Amino acid sequence: MATSKSRAPKPRVHVCNERYEVVTVDRLKTHPRNPRRGDVAAIAKSIAKNGFYGAVVAQTSTGFILAGNHRFEAAKREGITDVPVVWVDVDDKTARRILLADNKTNDLAGYDDEALAALLDAARSDDDLVGTGYTEDDLEKLLGKMGDDIIESADPEVGAIRYQLVVDCEGEAQQAELLSRLEGEGLKCKPLLS
Repeated sequence: MATSKSRAPKPRVHVCNERYEVVTVDRLKTHPRNPRRGDVAAIAKSIAKNGFYGAVVAQTSTGFILAGNHRFEAAKREGITDVPVVWVDVDDKTARRILLADNKTNDLAGYDDEALAALLDAARSDDDLVGTGYTEDDLEKLLGKMGDDIIESADPEVGAIRYQLVVDCEGEAQQAELLSRLEGEGLKCKPLLS
């Protein structure tokens, strides 16, 4: 006779008591103890190009923003008067932990360089890095770091696979000669300095 194994109960996940609302910006305050210093200008460029997406997270009792302080500042800079907010009904201790966790867990993240390069390359192909926070130089540095690896694009309109090659030249004259020769063969080339 087979015996059934007893399963331990799954741990209960705590979900904050929250509600979603669109509010005027004067109902929210940046958190006075937020240690994070964001690039509000870069975020404002993204909002100008892409619109304000997502929501800020704020403590119900204080109106302090726990996640999204810099997006809120950038939205105000862009003249936005109403923003979406997720109100969380938590005590001050929990609010402080949320503020810290939102900042630190973002720091702990990393990138798959190949996937990032492919995504940036697709955006560049559309001539549209504006509003991404990335520059052409960022992409070139990433490609240089990766060497001559294959970059696969997730965007089917860009093509399944693009091959790139970084060639070290002895000087500007050699680079210009090689660039001219390759472009003469119909290859798309871009000179880099490192």
